[in-house]
Amino acid sequence: MVSSVINLPVEKIIVDEPNRLKRDIAQDGVLLELKSNIQQYGVKVPLLVTEYDDGSYHLVDGYRRLQVAIALEYKEIICILTDRENVSEIALSINLHREDLSPIEVGNILMSIYTKNKLIDSSYKYFNLSKLVNKSKAYISQHVGYIEKLSPIIQQDILDNKRVVDKNSLTRIYKLDEKNQEIIYNQMISENLGREDVQKLINELSSDTNPKSDNSQKIPTKTDYFTFNTKVVEFKMLSNSLSDTDMDMFKSDLSNLLEKYNLNLEV
Repeated sequence: MVSSVINLPVEKIIVDEPNRLKRDIAQDGVLLELKSNIQQYGVKVPLLVTEYDDGSYHLVDGYRRLQVAIALEYKEIICILTDRENVSEIALSINLHREDLSPIEVGNILMSIYTKNKLIDSSYKYFNLSKLVNKSKAYISQHVGYIEKLSPIIQQDILDNKRVVDKNSLTRIYKLDEKNQEIIYNQMISENLGREDVQKLINELSSDTNPKSDNSQKIPTKTDYFTFNTKVVEFKMLSNSLSDTDMDMFKSDLSNLLEKYNLNLEV
């Protein structure tokens, strides 16, 4: 909860990741532009800080503004003082909205918040996370999918090389096994392929690995279905029709809907 807006002496604000403040403003286009902006208009967006029991103030968000303020020899800077409850989630959710984050970084942030809350409350769902970070459940499912399903080699390459990769293509790629993921990804990067070309490669790969069939269709059996029972309806869904992550989201959405109308759900 936000408690107050205050002016704090710059030297009293502690940065828990001090290496962040060693960036060279003259060599950083973003910081150089920010410096020019602050010189002209001042600090318009307050820093977010939290106060510790020893009376020290720790930075939660705004290290770029703080760095520029130090370079401009500011004595004080405007801050929003927040309590320490859920401060890590606040910091993570703020970072989540940065435009320079890769899909893998976003996925790791979401996984970190989700895992922490899931340990505290086993009933914690993506629905709860979506409200906390102000993102849709589809957005969360997509980015968590990168962490859960995408080859670690691909994830590391995106992080190490700060690659700007089409998220739609990544979502299509992570549905493959790891070996084929890496084949398609490497070709996508080396040839700078768009999503349509990526999908074409995936289709070709699929046709190579799945030779002509006899056109016979497997008749689903009882064990192939998830069955959902409520007080007013029973319906079935093929167990392989959704990924595990999407199925969890579907169950959560269905539970919320039924709860709204005071119905029971049995899976």
